Amino acid sequence: IIALAHNISIFDRLGYDLGIPGSHFLLGLAAFLEERNQDALDHLKDFMELADSTDQNLRHANYLAGMVSYNRREFSQAVEFFESAFRNSPKTDRDWQARLYASELYYFLRKPKEVIERSFFDAEEQLQVLDDNLQNRYLQATLYLKLGNCYIETFLQPKESNPLVNNQIAITQYKQARKYCPRLIESQSLLPIIIDYSLAQALLITGKIDMDLSQTPSELFSDVFRRLRRIVLTKREPIILAQCYFMLGTCSYYSKYVSKDAGEIYLEYARHQTLTVPSDLCFYSCVTKELLSKDEFVQQVDYYANELEQG
Repeated sequence: IIALAHNISIFDRLGYDLGIPGSHFLLGLAAFLEERNQDALDHLKDFMELADSTDQNLRHANYLAGMVSYNRREFSQAVEFFESAFRNSPKTDRDWQARLYASELYYFLRKPKEVIERSFFDAEEQLQVLDDNLQNRYLQATLYLKLGNCYIETFLQPKESNPLVNNQIAITQYKQARKYCPRLIESQSLLPIIIDYSLAQALLITGKIDMDLSQTPSELFSDVFRRLRRIVLTKREPIILAQCYFMLGTCSYYSKYVSKDAGEIYLEYARHQTLTVPSDLCFYSCVTKELLSKDEFVQQVDYYANELEQG
């Protein structure tokens, strides 16, 4: 795709009017993969304006534009793109990932409680009637994880106060996510690990023994550390690595079964990877369940690094 887009871009720079909507889609996709985010958004918007309403790539262009906007904290614009991606997907193959991103963004935008919950519950009702296969179980697990994040009480104070905080509801949703999440995907996906991290976080804050689990929060953090340390070796994207290393470092902080020295090393890795990411991208914090600017993310990394050092 990138090679084809580079050939197209040569003609584009020479001033030729290619007259093909698909060329803008390819240029936008290539720019997205190369993290040239504004270029990607410009080309994807051009494609949306030129493409026929029946073009099958219209949904993909909206989804990619939504991801660019999401990663840049342009939440209102991201909602519009994700909702358009969902509308443009065929009824037999709905873009549920886009639908769930839109629901999460209602929470980021601090929409009223009933708006946020209705968005998630409507999606839940529709997902429950789909075939019970690996993909749909993954989507249901993602839904319950994102919904739990709306209620959890966080280790550090988030940028904006959260009126929905109810840790017991968060625990219930994370358990639902755990129930639906196929463990078979763990070699390819971070989802099972992120679910267990969030569940351990909610349980630790609650300070109660959960009789449904065979592990204490400290043991669950240790388990997350062990599994994440293995899967992070398969990741290449700096922003993903930074977020994974930060999670590993905080596992060390919150579990007595994980070496504090290892935690310090992984937090240093997180800081280093952060510096390689384009300045307009934001980072998802496993600690406060929000998107942060580069500086804000580094502040959280440094907080835990200093705590471990003094520890």
